[in-house]
Amino acid sequence: MLINTKNEWEVADKSGLVDVGSYSLFVSARGPPRKPEAPVVIFITGGGAPTELYVHFHRAVSRYVRNYFYDRAGYGRSERPAVDANETTHILNHPQPCSVCAGGNAGWQTISSRSCTLCNDGDNSRKITAEDSAHELQQLMSAIGVKPPYMLVAHSYGGIIARTYLGLYPDDLAGMALLDTNSELLQQCLSPIPPVSFQKVTKDVDLEALTHLREESGMTDQEWDDAIAAIQRTRPAAADEATHYSGRQLARRMQIDDQAMGAKPLLVATSEMPQDWRKMLTEGMRLGGGSAQDRDDAVKWMESAELFCKQVQKVQLGLSSNSKYVHFEVGHDFPIRCPDQTAEAVRALLDMVSQQRS
Repeated sequence: MLINTKNEWEVADKSGLVDVGSYSLFVSARGPPRKPEAPVVIFITGGGAPTELYVHFHRAVSRYVRNYFYDRAGYGRSERPAVDANETTHILNHPQPCSVCAGGNAGWQTISSRSCTLCNDGDNSRKITAEDSAHELQQLMSAIGVKPPYMLVAHSYGGIIARTYLGLYPDDLAGMALLDTNSELLQQCLSPIPPVSFQKVTKDVDLEALTHLREESGMTDQEWDDAIAAIQRTRPAAADEATHYSGRQLARRMQIDDQAMGAKPLLVATSEMPQDWRKMLTEGMRLGGGSAQDRDDAVKWMESAELFCKQVQKVQLGLSSNSKYVHFEVGHDFPIRCPDQTAEAVRALLDMVSQQRS
């Protein structure tokens, strides 16, 4: 039985900009029409990664379930709230002002970052927190009239946003898939990711040429060109995301200690991400990148990454008593490189959700 609705966002392939207040977000809905009370999938992209990068994953997931891929503020085709470029500001999207930044109206606010050490990420630039992005997602789904339950599927930094959403709106979620996601613990073990020394050594390395992502993604020339153009548009907003501040705030929620998801189904997927870093480092050293000290420091960081990365990510299995672990024998970009296999993992999680709800 299909859902009895005239809402095209729940039954038809539909995409476009949606007003969420002072700006609009791009969202694309695909997949079979929603059934009554059935969970829908919402995909949260990685840091600096617009939805155009995940076009084949979007299609693959659409074979199984109603889903929504969106660009958060400033990403891809989405707008970003207007901010006076002459002001040093921090951007908030709290439905209520935070305790330190009390005052002002609900929604996006601009305030001096010097007045708010809690909301400051260590510099005086404009910052977007994971809490901002989580509230923004809730506003988007409300604007298109698609109610819970949701199953969040997140890649990379998107995991920080997904878990922040869990903390703010726990009753909205039927399950969650964390695809090689960043976490509060990973940031502390390996911060920064990658370090400046690694960046100096690998500055002349072409990662796409090294890992053959374009070829293996299956993208057409037009799809690839669209994705690269979208990445360029996304860079300013991605640079303004308060990733480390958001990770520390997530740590304060103690979600793993509290098993925040209870028995709701959870998928944690990891990859051979350190393998890609190792390839980059080897090539960068072959090219003579960085100083001798940079190379020594990068090698030490690389050894830590290979030792801790997967172990730290697997700790997130403790978020739920009903969790599943999957490892992909490819790099961090597996939702782009292996869209069908990634969609199958999501489908397995959907089966877990369906069994629990039946």
